[in-house]
Amino acid sequence: MNRRSEQEMLDLILAVAMEMDAVRAVYLQGSRANPQAPRDEWQDYDIVYLVNELCTLIADHRWIDRFGERLILQMPEAMELLPPANDGTFPFLMLFTDGNRIDLTLIPLAVWEQRAPDSLSVQLLDKDGRRPALPEPSEADYFPALPTPNHYRDCCNEFRWTLTYVVKGLGRNEIIYAKAIQERVVRPMLEQMIVWEILRIHGERVNPGKHGKYFRQLLPAAHWEALLNTYTDSRKGAVWSAILTMSNLFEELAVGVADHFGFPYDSREAENIKSYLYRHWNSSSY
Repeated sequence: MNRRSEQEMLDLILAVAMEMDAVRAVYLQGSRANPQAPRDEWQDYDIVYLVNELCTLIADHRWIDRFGERLILQMPEAMELLPPANDGTFPFLMLFTDGNRIDLTLIPLAVWEQRAPDSLSVQLLDKDGRRPALPEPSEADYFPALPTPNHYRDCCNEFRWTLTYVVKGLGRNEIIYAKAIQERVVRPMLEQMIVWEILRIHGERVNPGKHGKYFRQLLPAAHWEALLNTYTDSRKGAVWSAILTMSNLFEELAVGVADHFGFPYDSREAENIKSYLYRHWNSSSY
């Protein structure tokens, strides 16, 4: 099946909205509304339908078949294993056989009017002609907050403290546990420090991207390569190498961030944990 073009997809999205009286307005959001985002075939169509009633559209959702043949559908608000947001909206996440994807969210008018529109929003349709004009789309909602002294201190402390759990897991040969702590607990603190480093380098108005999507473009090459080297397989030696690299990278960034923002850097705590890591690494066998 040939992949439908952007214009074909947008025309279809608007045609479906026009056919349904319950849909009163349509907005494009996400990367396709972002003038700064690189264009490629992987971009989703993040669409909002403003609706005057939700229940009927959810109870019988065969109308979404109009968008094309699907490979898979997810309705997060109808799931139980993964808790729903319960925020009054209802998303349909659809991947089609031609490779296009629509993330369509139904938002009742009353809910929309109570929240500020996402800064990456473009109005495509307003049947009633009553929706206020939106400013030009921008990444303003996606600029990370500047660190505070307490946030910086807590990030450093959590990173160093939880590294010791990884060491414990490696010492017990509990590789799955060690990897889980490394990825789920330690890595988020490293990524937070990377975000602050990016703010230090590029200023406050910069978007690092979801899950570090733009780290490669925003980090110096040496830091990017070091970060890549923290992603390893499950061999014990490889995990040791990864956490030592994580520690060295984190502390290098932490020093620069502290100096730039005028925060105290706890060099004693940092050296204590570095010594702890290398002592156990030198005594390990793998």
